Amino acid sequence: MDLILSEMKTNNMSIMGMAHDFPSRMTGIEGDPQAVPYRNTTEGSDYMKFLEKYKESWKTLARTFPNITLWEIGNEFNTNIFPHPPDFPDSKFSNQEKADIVIDLLYYGSLGVQEGNPNAKTVLGGLAPSPSIDGIADFLETIYKNIKSGRRPSTDPDDYFQIACWHPYLSNDEPAESNWVTPQLRIHEVMERYGDGDKPVVFSEFGYSDQNIPCENVSKYLLMAFQLARENFPWLKTIYWFRLIDPAPMTTGEVNSPGYGLIRMDWKWKPAAHT
Repeated sequence: MDLILSEMKTNNMSIMGMAHDFPSRMTGIEGDPQAVPYRNTTEGSDYMKFLEKYKESWKTLARTFPNITLWEIGNEFNTNIFPHPPDFPDSKFSNQEKADIVIDLLYYGSLGVQEGNPNAKTVLGGLAPSPSIDGIADFLETIYKNIKSGRRPSTDPDDYFQIACWHPYLSNDEPAESNWVTPQLRIHEVMERYGDGDKPVVFSEFGYSDQNIPCENVSKYLLMAFQLARENFPWLKTIYWFRLIDPAPMTTGEVNSPGYGLIRMDWKWKPAAHT
């Protein structure tokens, strides 16, 4: 890791670290690295012990890798495939219950990062377009509403994330004002309503798979998306194109889809890489 980070820094690349799983050493739950203990905020509960270990893990990461000054706390935590109770999907799991857990993870993760490296900033784990891009605005509203309610350790959103983040995928659709620009502005309006209008935003995932649409369309949509972003989102700092390199075939699945890479496994550039 030190070698990789040194090479990236030498090449003037900014680095954002991310982690989104919960090993059994944190949770006591075997066989499901996305399960967390039942939410019980009573002192000494399994859930609170888990959050303390979660904080310590982020502290360790931030302290160990000081060259990483951006830490994204989680990935698509608004989807049930990521954090969920041990018996999910056999039990019901509401959007509010999901948000309660996510807010805890953001708060304790941010505490750990700040303790490990006070110079680092925390990033809201990129919210997924679930069930659509409009779902991002709804979930973000729930997060802000709960933070501002006074029933949380802090009413300051900065104590949960200092940079906002979401994943504005369009499935296979061409980006346009109506289906891409307008929804992002709606999400940002949520931030503005809660006093976070000046907070930086990153899109830590956005892309298309050439398994679903022709390669030339991927190139075209990439260019259109970046042009629309530049013209309409002054608050957006960067787009992380998903992804650089196609995954190895034996690793593909529900959370590791094929065809999104700019570069093939044999290191040949696709047309979109040149775009």
